[in-house]
Amino acid sequence: MATIPTDLLKRVIYSKYLFQRAQNLEAEGHELALAGAVLAAHDAVEMLMRVVTDKLNVQWTHDFMKFWRIVEAKTQKMPPRLASIGQLNDDRIGFKHKGIPPNPTTVSDRLRNALAFCEELATEYLDLDYQTVSLADLIPKITAREAVKEAEVAIAAGILGTAFEKLGIAFDDLLREIRQKHGAALVGSIEIVGRAFVRDAASESLKSKLQKIAETVDALILGIDPAKLRRFDELTPIRQHMASGAVTIVWRRDPENLTIHDFEFCHSFVIDFGLRHLTI
Repeated sequence: MATIPTDLLKRVIYSKYLFQRAQNLEAEGHELALAGAVLAAHDAVEMLMRVVTDKLNVQWTHDFMKFWRIVEAKTQKMPPRLASIGQLNDDRIGFKHKGIPPNPTTVSDRLRNALAFCEELATEYLDLDYQTVSLADLIPKITAREAVKEAEVAIAAGILGTAFEKLGIAFDDLLREIRQKHGAALVGSIEIVGRAFVRDAASESLKSKLQKIAETVDALILGIDPAKLRRFDELTPIRQHMASGAVTIVWRRDPENLTIHDFEFCHSFVIDFGLRHLTI
């Protein structure tokens, strides 16, 4: 990764985070989510455009579409994708200012062009590979951050099992610290109390359901979406943490059947939880 000023690099990371939010919204598929995806992608693009103008030391104009002209005047080279990013801007104006949602059939193309535009801007004007910018740097906890970076390296190398294992370990690291901070407020394990025959009569099904209720309540207390947590748990392996610090991994499925979209979901889940770690 190229060396650029820290404040500019931080804004590149913010841009990529916003773009990931756009991709997650697109995956939801309904009309308002698709509109939100366009807004988030536009924000990601505009933030990176502002980084470029700051790097080139040219005055930003609040007229979004003048970016191409002012950069060309400075560098004698026109930035790419004027037409396609203009379409993204039109969709954004249509929804934000006129209440007209984007055409669902075009949103995927809008995001694909927006991502390519960000990659090209970063390469041409920042000497930076936008794809390798790590959102893990948004996570304040060092050990969790490093685990997420290891997951990113693994997925880039096509080592799916390791990628999901590392995301699981990063989440456990964050969750363990937050549980320690908020332990008194959490439900924790629910035990069947009373006479021996009452405990014996409680079925394993009842005990399991009570534990799931407790886990759901604890997730809500910690600001975690229970449905997303359930999917994350389904996609990642069981992690058994030893006192020594070693972790035993137990897979309930063949990790080779997982997809890049599964990874993107789990990656976003951990990044968002890592950011929440700052405030809860």
